[in-house]
Amino acid sequence: MNLDGIGSSLGAVALLIYGTSLFSSSVQEIIGNRLIHFLNFHVKNDRGFMLSGLLLSIFIENNVIVRNISLGFLKSGIITLDQTLSMVMGSNLGATLLNYITYIRPGYWLYILLALGTLLYFFSKGSVMKGFGKLLLSTGFLFFCFFFVRTNDLGLGIFLDMLNISNIFIGLIIGLISALVFHGFTIPVFLLQILLVQGFIGFETTLPILIALNIGTIYVMYRPNEENNRLINASQLIIYALVSIIVLTFAPQFINMINRATSNGILQIALMNTLINAIALLISLIFIGNIPAIVGEFIHTEDKKENRIELLDERILVNPVLALEQIRRIVHQMGILSLNSLEKVMNSFINQDNHGTERALENDKIIKEMEKQINRYLVILGKNGLTSELSIALKEIYDIMADIISASNSTVDIAHYTQESINANLTYSAEGIKDLKGMYAKVYHMFQDSLSILLERNKETASLILSRENEVDKLQLQLRNANISRLNRGDCTPQSGLIYIDVIAELERVADHAADIAHIVKGD
Repeated sequence: MNLDGIGSSLGAVALLIYGTSLFSSSVQEIIGNRLIHFLNFHVKNDRGFMLSGLLLSIFIENNVIVRNISLGFLKSGIITLDQTLSMVMGSNLGATLLNYITYIRPGYWLYILLALGTLLYFFSKGSVMKGFGKLLLSTGFLFFCFFFVRTNDLGLGIFLDMLNISNIFIGLIIGLISALVFHGFTIPVFLLQILLVQGFIGFETTLPILIALNIGTIYVMYRPNEENNRLINASQLIIYALVSIIVLTFAPQFINMINRATSNGILQIALMNTLINAIALLISLIFIGNIPAIVGEFIHTEDKKENRIELLDERILVNPVLALEQIRRIVHQMGILSLNSLEKVMNSFINQDNHGTERALENDKIIKEMEKQINRYLVILGKNGLTSELSIALKEIYDIMADIISASNSTVDIAHYTQESINANLTYSAEGIKDLKGMYAKVYHMFQDSLSILLERNKETASLILSRENEVDKLQLQLRNANISRLNRGDCTPQSGLIYIDVIAELERVADHAADIAHIVKGD
């Protein structure tokens, strides 16, 4: 074994890693968050989530990232465990499609692609066009990497001299190690294609390696301290164990079928990898509701972090576009929690009981913990050298979160006023309670609508929220004057009158924060 061969091999691998990484990040910047946003509002069942995982993996070209996204959705309560497994299995199949790119031979179109990408990236003023230019450049560079490595003898076969790769067990070990080293199966499959084309290995010997690569990718995404992660991994291991039995049992038939379909080594390996994951997808479709339930019977866990809420798989923070979109959804969940607290505490005040106040105070602790973690995520993202567009999105999320926190603080204040009122056995007139219910209903719907536009980004709804802000301001003044009139008539006590005024003041502050969110979404 000579040093030149080792250096050439390592250089070829580095070139492929950089090319695929650049392409993946470019795609994420252009369509990543838009696609996630679309799928979240249009996907409703397990098979739909399987398709969403497939599409995300095709466009993002990284099933590990899609896996992190789906687990983040699960942690945030956006999707169920079955839907998460559906997304993961769909993403595994989608990731195999990138391996077909190596079959395309570059021509003059590659130079045109690179030239157009250069013009757009370096001379366009708009961020969208710059992003599109970066995508064209990265796509051209990726094709160049494939073509260069494929057409040059870079010594990739030098490491095979020491190995009996035809041995099925050695093939399995090579596949597992490769998946761990390269953090997935995309790069190792590219290398297998190149080795096959250059005559270092035979098609038959790649089968156990491909199986082991898919199993090894599952271990790459393993996190022992996360219960849901363990359930998803165990479910996938069961599925791919069944796939391994099927594929190895009928290996001659599958190999003959692919040999009849094509004699091109690149397509043969790509088709075999797709076949493995298509069988896995079919198994998961049949047993999607059963496998996680069966696995759950055997995996019993203790929450080792009782006071810590897991919101986001931090591995996704290396992808700012997707991370910001997911953090936005976590902030939305925070808002829903605050809205729920407002409902409970107002019912408690109206009915003069402590049931809702205790729940609101518990929710506030959860919201504060969520705030700490989200702030930490945003700080990490801010250090990643964000584009101007992503920096604006980060600030927008931070400002919206601040408004939700302030609304939650107002809810806590109402909870304290409720407790004070109950302890003092205060009473309120029927007229006052009726007026309070009317104001609360307007504020509740304002806050609710402001949370919906956080995800939908509907500027018409934002304008409607802002128009209602003036109505709430006028209503607060009317309720204050009516309360003063009741005090003058002796219909209520000074203490109950003061608490009543404090409560409507807090409701008006919640409405102000809902309006602030609408301003942010509109871009005012």
